[in-house]
Amino acid sequence: MVGARIDQSIVTMLLRERMPKLCQHFENCFYDPSLQTLQWFTCLFSYSLKFEALQRLWDLVFLKGDKMIFSICLAMFITMEDLLLRCENIQEIMLVMENLPHMFRKPQDLLTMVVQDPKCRVSKKRIRDLRKHYRTEIIDELESY
Repeated sequence: MVGARIDQSIVTMLLRERMPKLCQHFENCFYDPSLQTLQWFTCLFSYSLKFEALQRLWDLVFLKGDKMIFSICLAMFITMEDLLLRCENIQEIMLVMENLPHMFRKPQDLLTMVVQDPKCRVSKKRIRDLRKHYRTEIIDELESY
């Protein structure tokens, strides 16, 4: 679970960096993105996307590496940003997240965003550096319990 916690911290940091308005809204609604990203990581998006989209996204992950998992997360949040910003509380945000499979009806649009949108791009080196940084932080936090 340490690895999942590390990657969740990375996604949260990337969201803060690239989508500050959405992150602030999440904080105001007491929503933690890790509530969703843990499921995305452990199920590799299979619970949140339809099979047609999954096939293509999994191809990207297997061809280009785990950095694509972060790009997919960012693309999903970017796609839902306007809808999420209209949510007034954590319950509404959770409802939006529960309806993800119905939001991505055109897998090609999500794929295009993952590959082409600069907000979704994350290098392998950046992920490696961030994992190193958060590993120490999370292990220290766990050991303090």
